[in-house]
Amino acid sequence: MLLLRAALINGPAASDAANAWLEAHRAGAGDGFRYLDSASRRLLPLLHRNVKEGIPEDLRKELRTVHHQYWAENQQLFRKLETVLLRLEAAGIPTLVLKGAALSILHYRDMAVRPMSDFDILVPEELGPQLVRQFIQEGWVPDCVPASGPNDDYFYRFRHALDLVHPQQGTVDLHWHVMLEATYQGADRQFWNGSVPLQVKSVLTRALNPTDQLLHTCLHGFPYNPMPSIRWIADAITILRTSTIDWERMLQVAGELRVTIPCAEGLTFLNDELQAGVPAGAIAKFAEFHMSSPETRYFERMANPGARRWWETMEDVWAAASRANRDLPYWKRVAALPRQLQMQQELESLSSLIPHVFVFMRRRFA
Repeated sequence: MLLLRAALINGPAASDAANAWLEAHRAGAGDGFRYLDSASRRLLPLLHRNVKEGIPEDLRKELRTVHHQYWAENQQLFRKLETVLLRLEAAGIPTLVLKGAALSILHYRDMAVRPMSDFDILVPEELGPQLVRQFIQEGWVPDCVPASGPNDDYFYRFRHALDLVHPQQGTVDLHWHVMLEATYQGADRQFWNGSVPLQVKSVLTRALNPTDQLLHTCLHGFPYNPMPSIRWIADAITILRTSTIDWERMLQVAGELRVTIPCAEGLTFLNDELQAGVPAGAIAKFAEFHMSSPETRYFERMANPGARRWWETMEDVWAAASRANRDLPYWKRVAALPRQLQMQQELESLSSLIPHVFVFMRRRFA
């Protein structure tokens, strides 16, 4: 928490936290703090901006070097983002920029303090399959999915986005839905309708409005991640400081998408640890929103992974399938379970699910 406090709180307390953290990490300063995990190191430009006048000159110099490095890397990413956006604009495809790039421009207002490793673009859901396949034909390579996935129509309900890597143009996280927790048809209509203009170099695109941006940030930080998931905290605090949040809208959208549990958890953490100033009444409304017991357990396991009993695995598969197919009749949701399980187990085809289940059951009985 020292690093977060140094980067995010105001006044002498921020300098005290920064000096305490820097003193404990002085040994690695000369190498640009490269021994740190990437999530922690990416907070250093924000720490530099927040307390640079209150720290020793030698450490300030090292932090300035890190700041300049991330500025240069972000400039390259923004040029690549502009190239992809221009290509989509020329094809008449609406776009909405998510996460780091939009946050840098609209909230951090600084091209260095919000480091990025890729960029995220949302396109209309009906165009997702077509665009993914087109990108692949043009030399972009899908990252960490079975080769058959992008050619399967159900893949676009199972997933909300796909990392595509190009040797010259970098990595784009192409979204057809904003979030994994809501991939049914029409789930993103409210996000598109409430979006705001965003200028990325020469391209006019769209971004989430501040309220939706905060909701998305809380969701992004909720699932367990082996890499310390602290970037979302800085993003959320920055959004709160630079914007007016419509708490009624946030509750309405979260309720519609049935993601009030992650929102309540995230907002409570921000208030408890960083005195974020979120109205207590707003948090109470999120916490009071009715969620079924299976949905509650689904989010509990998302935040606290561990060994799953077979019925817990199946309960999570059903929860995910229900979320992906909310726009369909109940019987179609049930019929989608085998496809959901196939995708979750990263199997190439539905037929390969049968021997997979057989092996699983044999091990269970053994």
